[in-house]
Amino acid sequence: MGYRKILTILLVLAVIGTVWSIYGLCKPDQQTVCRGEYRDLSSIITPITAVLFLTSLILIFFPRRFFITWALFSGIFIPLGVLLVFSTPKNCAGLFTGLGCTDQGEMSLIVSISYLVISIFIILIMGGISIWRQRQTTK
Repeated sequence: MGYRKILTILLVLAVIGTVWSIYGLCKPDQQTVCRGEYRDLSSIITPITAVLFLTSLILIFFPRRFFITWALFSGIFIPLGVLLVFSTPKNCAGLFTGLGCTDQGEMSLIVSISYLVISIFIILIMGGISIWRQRQTTK
């Protein structure tokens, strides 16, 4: 299967996951406040699927070697990120409130933003290397 097909499948899954997380799990009211029974799970899934959508959308326009490098990075980062998110407390109440305690929703957002920034950095570095190699071969 080609890498563009894989990215297209990831795009579709990310859209389905985001929509399901927002409208299926969260069930927002008229003020778009998450009122659903599974709002904690929704706060974990929504940022992850949104970032997966963005990175897949960006990578569709780049050559295969960009995808391979990103896939290697993702194969390491995603399991570690999921482990980090699920090892944090579901909510921060009690002794650690106000002392920088991070709950699962916040950790999911931190992991997702880190994943997006590192993914874009990898794409930019790969692009810079490609441009540098092209200039070296034309000299």
